[in-house]
Amino acid sequence: MDKNRGRKKVAILGGGVGAMTAAYQLTSPEVADEYDVTVYQMGWRLGGKGASGRNAEYGDRIEEHGAHVWSGVYDNAFRVMRSVYAEMDRPSSAIHATWQEAFRPLKGPMTLMESFDGDWSEWTFDPPTNDLLPGEPDAKLFLPLWAYIGEGIQMAGQWFGDSKRAVHRKKQEARPGLTKAPSVVAHGAGISGLKASATAVGGVYRGARAVHRGLHATVGRALPDLLDRIVTTVAHHVGGLVLAVVRFFVRWQWKSVRHHLADPEVRKHWIFLNFAVGLLSGLHEDDILRKGVKSVDDEDFRDWLGKHIVPDPPQGTSAGTQSSVTLDSPLAFFLYDADFAYLDGDPTRPSYSAGVAIHSLVRLGLTWKGSILWGMHAGMGDVIFAPIYEVLLRRGVRFEFFQKVKSLHLGEDGASVEAITVAPQVELAPGQERYEPLVETGGLPVWPSEPRWDQLKDGVQLQADGMRFEDWYGPELEPYQLERGRHFDEVVLGISLGGVPYVATELIEADENWSAMVREVATVPTQSAQLWLDCDTVASGWPHAGNPTISCYDVANFTGWVDYSFLLGHEFLKSSTGQRPQSIQYLVGAMREECDPRGRIQTADELHQPAANQRIRDEAVDFLERYMYRITKNIARPGAFDWAHLVDPHLSRRPDGSHRIDSQYCRGNVQPSERYVQSVPGSMKFRLRPEESGFENLWLAGDWTWSNFNCGCVEGAVVSGLLAAHGISGAPALDSIVGLTFCYPHSPYRARMTRRS
Repeated sequence: MDKNRGRKKVAILGGGVGAMTAAYQLTSPEVADEYDVTVYQMGWRLGGKGASGRNAEYGDRIEEHGAHVWSGVYDNAFRVMRSVYAEMDRPSSAIHATWQEAFRPLKGPMTLMESFDGDWSEWTFDPPTNDLLPGEPDAKLFLPLWAYIGEGIQMAGQWFGDSKRAVHRKKQEARPGLTKAPSVVAHGAGISGLKASATAVGGVYRGARAVHRGLHATVGRALPDLLDRIVTTVAHHVGGLVLAVVRFFVRWQWKSVRHHLADPEVRKHWIFLNFAVGLLSGLHEDDILRKGVKSVDDEDFRDWLGKHIVPDPPQGTSAGTQSSVTLDSPLAFFLYDADFAYLDGDPTRPSYSAGVAIHSLVRLGLTWKGSILWGMHAGMGDVIFAPIYEVLLRRGVRFEFFQKVKSLHLGEDGASVEAITVAPQVELAPGQERYEPLVETGGLPVWPSEPRWDQLKDGVQLQADGMRFEDWYGPELEPYQLERGRHFDEVVLGISLGGVPYVATELIEADENWSAMVREVATVPTQSAQLWLDCDTVASGWPHAGNPTISCYDVANFTGWVDYSFLLGHEFLKSSTGQRPQSIQYLVGAMREECDPRGRIQTADELHQPAANQRIRDEAVDFLERYMYRITKNIARPGAFDWAHLVDPHLSRRPDGSHRIDSQYCRGNVQPSERYVQSVPGSMKFRLRPEESGFENLWLAGDWTWSNFNCGCVEGAVVSGLLAAHGISGAPALDSIVGLTFCYPHSPYRARMTRRS
């Protein structure tokens, strides 16, 4: 008897994080007997923007689409992966037997690079850690935004004290006899008063939080909701009074700080103080506690912040100038760099929703677990997508690789998807019943960086011809159609937003909401260069080896640099000269393009992958020669880079010099579904909700849909996949999705939840 008889057929289109989350949830034990799931994937691997591969020709090195890190606020994503690893049940002796062996909290100094008055300086700081673990079962309850305001005010009080001490130190250096002058005593009293106020307000909030938790645990939802409304009102008035006092002290502090801005420590402490107080003031003045972050989505974050900070133009500029020490700092720009928030990839055109930024900053600053950032002990494909694939395969999910989704077709009434056109890209070799995508390296199942040619018909010739199955304009055979009722009942569209104009033309023409989405929600291509060097990071001239670094550059398209040397034990790269990598470094950034392609289909020339990779290769050469000396001072100088330090396993193929870059991995992510989904101001309202596509049997999954984060991140994609599965099956329960309504007091999900998550 066919075990799938009577089950609803679900066609999942695409293999990114959102799509795989939906597949995982739809085959979970609570609904496993109800759905028959098939995944249709272009090319030979899963992952979408997070795909990675192992290059056998280069010692099984990891090749990514960029630098991928997780965050300690990814409760839903970690919960899914913890469940996946538990279900895999690998032997204790296996590589990555548990999720905690696959992930690691990134502890230790983090650095932002600052350009000020023509000079560059490093902002190095130690982020805090705690003993919590992301994805814990008790993470369901997420407190309201007001519950974290006290902590923010206390942090501002601490930074005020740090700023005052930095200025006083500078004055002592200038006037060695200065000790406890009256002004310093007064300032000290101000610090004590501010800290006392912050502590008192923090105590009020902590008491309210304790009552909130107790009520939630004993009486359910109604009374905590009432408490929220009461405390939010009180917080608006009490918080406003405290913030007025705080801003008074901050303005006072600026009078001293502005004369010592050349000192990096003085400047850094001031920026942290002004940034924090500006953020808190904006939360109060724009009544975001009650209105939610969506109310300021139409504004750019730096423009919004500029209305609430103490104006701080550098010396020599007028008070009305647009130049600002705080707004031009790496603290104001790091989210832009992390989320590639530059229109058309142009670093001179930053654009980021204030609402999305505020939500991200509150979550990152106050709700993380373990560490703010977590790394993976291998590539995304190894740690995330290979385990998910293995578990889903055991659950009976069918994977149709090398199947390019061409278009979705509506029925005559325009209410539902009735057919899907799919083009196979290649035939399997005779006797090959299904494609087996994984290989093993170092005892770990991984995705190769190329197809397994031996499983494809005429694979040797296809390999010689350089067939690119992940390119939109790559090879395809005669298309066929999937029919509703025969091949599928429900459809999950997990192809990213950049690919929507290519596959959903009929939907865009039929529904203005779809048309508005592809028009208003921007995407951008990204670029990355992975470097393997024969000297460790400290020897190359950087003093903080083994730690993640987000660097801000106002001069180049590579705006981020990350040390990934902790992956050295998971790769086996060795050159013919005996060179072995001693460090791994990634460069990433938005990729500049001539025009915004929103809503249109690009030409084959625009999407030509070899040309894109060559362009990024040249960008990398330019960056290493002109700017790398700011990071690795021992192997680079202005205008030159010591190319001999790049590990080239095939040195005999290339001359020395800049041609050594050809042995590294440079990629331009230009393919439609690889484009990064941006959070431009005003775009949140145009994101479609995963369970409300406008078509009765179509569900959406990916970080391009509405989620609690509404930006390009794993957590947003996971939440989207969970919501798509909920729309189809009713599971998971909405209140089990962590943080779904946090910062969104008017979310339509709130009324449908039995308790707040």
